[in-house]
Amino acid sequence: MNYFSHADTYTGGGHMWGEETGFGMFFWMVFWVIAVSAMAWFLFRWSQQGEESKRGKPEDIAKERYAKGEITKKEFEEIIKELAR
Repeated sequence: MNYFSHADTYTGGGHMWGEETGFGMFFWMVFWVIAVSAMAWFLFRWSQQGEESKRGKPEDIAKERYAKGEITKKEFEEIIKELAR
């Protein structure tokens, strides 16, 4: 009799966690939920990375609005003061 012919019966069927316990299925389900969530979070952060540069910095927007006459000097100073916090 060849010793290696029955090797899978001694190692739990060749599976890392064993199929009988159900832990293997639970482990992989949790693993994939975490992996997909992490990928979604990284994609979201990556897509938002250039948003501020597209819109401009808040101080620059306030300066532009003040230059156009859309806001008064007092409003401009209040905005800058608020942004400095």
